[in-house]
Amino acid sequence: MPSELKRLRDWMHGIPKDAPLDYSQITGDLFIGAWPTKYHIETIQSLGVSVILSTIRMSVDKELGQPPLQLVMMPMTDAIPSHPYYPTRTLMKGVKAALAAFEQGEKVMAFCKSGRHRSAATSACILIGQGYRADDAIELVKSKRAAADFRPAICQRIERFEQQWTQQQNP
Repeated sequence: MPSELKRLRDWMHGIPKDAPLDYSQITGDLFIGAWPTKYHIETIQSLGVSVILSTIRMSVDKELGQPPLQLVMMPMTDAIPSHPYYPTRTLMKGVKAALAAFEQGEKVMAFCKSGRHRSAATSACILIGQGYRADDAIELVKSKRAAADFRPAICQRIERFEQQWTQQQNP
């Protein structure tokens, strides 16, 4: 994205250069954030995060994927609140990347535009991958991230993910 477009994006979304990163720690190794930029890399690294899961469909600052950081693109959309487009295969990709990172002792941050829907759903699915039940995962995320908003359609996607994850783990 050309720098003029990035500045416009940041301005439109109210992201000044010096704005602190909006994030919440869900577990010792899992964070949710709202659209980090290259200006947040120092904060991200100070948290110990090395894997970033981007759930937005727009391009992100390339610096978020430069070593030692790893950027995993998981484009999803919730433009229609009653029909969020969170493909199970996309959620699986994020969960597998997060679990692999955890096995290496790394920390993970999932983010979306506001840290409310897609990143919260992704984090709940990661927790399911760690053995939580869907309702417990949702409750934990809600208790740690006040901005998390689990609409009924999002809860249905998470429950569908749980069913498919369980089937894959117990064929």
